[in-house]
Amino acid sequence: MSFVKSLIPQKLHADRKIFRSVYAIVIVDLIILFVSLSFIPIFLFIDFMEGAYIMFYSSLAALGYFVILKSSKNLTTCGHYFAFQSIVICLSMMYFTGGISSPFIFWLFCICPVSFLYFKEKTALLWTGIIIISFLTLAIAQIFGYPFVQHLTPKILNITWVVNFLFGVFIFVSTFRSFQIGLNKVNQKLKGTNSDLKNSNHELERFAYIASHDLKSPLRSVISFITLFNKRYKSQIDEKGQEFLDIIATNADQMQHLIEDILEYSKSKDRVIKKEKVDLNKVLKQIISHIDSKDFYLDGKIQVSPLPIVKSDFTIFKQLFQNLIDNGLKYNHSHHKLVSVRYLEQKTELYFRIKDNGIGMEEAYFEKIFEMFQRLHNKSQYQGTGIGLAVCKKIVQQLGGKIWVTSKLNEGSIFHLTFPKSILWSKKNKKDIKDKSLLGIEF
Repeated sequence: MSFVKSLIPQKLHADRKIFRSVYAIVIVDLIILFVSLSFIPIFLFIDFMEGAYIMFYSSLAALGYFVILKSSKNLTTCGHYFAFQSIVICLSMMYFTGGISSPFIFWLFCICPVSFLYFKEKTALLWTGIIIISFLTLAIAQIFGYPFVQHLTPKILNITWVVNFLFGVFIFVSTFRSFQIGLNKVNQKLKGTNSDLKNSNHELERFAYIASHDLKSPLRSVISFITLFNKRYKSQIDEKGQEFLDIIATNADQMQHLIEDILEYSKSKDRVIKKEKVDLNKVLKQIISHIDSKDFYLDGKIQVSPLPIVKSDFTIFKQLFQNLIDNGLKYNHSHHKLVSVRYLEQKTELYFRIKDNGIGMEEAYFEKIFEMFQRLHNKSQYQGTGIGLAVCKKIVQQLGGKIWVTSKLNEGSIFHLTFPKSILWSKKNKKDIKDKSLLGIEF
């Protein structure tokens, strides 16, 4: 094997993938050289001069490959030389040994896998196409009566069939093995990369959790002292000083919301999802009561169609729907803000639609809004951290579902959610809900 390696330029040893491909083709070329030299005396013995000449030319072509490989070190040039010479030799031998019934047909089709070892896919497909066209040309000529004379004696023909068959099997097996080794190495590399990414993501999430958790305590003290300072010294500072203090308080408040959202996001991955009976009608009732009690959106209205009972986690579903409903009311300029929650039981999944009449968005942002810290507007226009929808996406994925948005600018947005039907506790629950005003029109 050291002899084979010595035939490959040192420059090509650095890249293991290239080296493996060249190594395989060098072995094939050596076999072609050996077989060609072996056939020369056999063909001379049976007075098949054309075959002897072609095999002699094949031997020279095989040696020429090593010369070009050593001198040019250009894989593309070497590959084109190898493919062209191989096709010419194979077609010549097939012409003198029975056309498409020639045992040298194995040589012709062995060029295809070898070309995929050497070339990029596009070039390999080009040479494969040339081989197919060449074969079809011979086949059509033979079908329509062109006489391809068989110059081999029956005994030599049988020997040639066996030798060429074994050669073809070796080429296909070695090529497949080379691809398999390369694929295994790629898979191992991908596994290692995936493992590193998982560890990195886990470390980042742990860092985010620890950092956010540790930041809460000093920030809480800052907010407390700002409030205390306001109570005691508000009358002693001028208007400009009060403005500065308000800016500090606002930014501290924003930072607190950001830290809480980062904590929530980092905790959500490792959160254990309970499997309990959850009436989504009660979930929405709590969300609506919470919004009403805080006077967040006095001009907002939420419509809800009867929702199902699911086998899941009450807290997770509450967080999911609350984030989406809050979004619909927050990013909304309408005089009468409206968010509707609709449900439809389909054959294989549960479908929810949360629609609002808010500001909407352009299609370019449909995917981006589910990424962390993605905001379409600055903080002076709308409060928020840009994490809410990222949390929603993570929750939906943990529940085995999908979430996407459709929207038109200034016409509102529709968030679509689907979940596997397996989470359904019972059939669609159409029992009365105490507050009839919360019910919208069903699908």
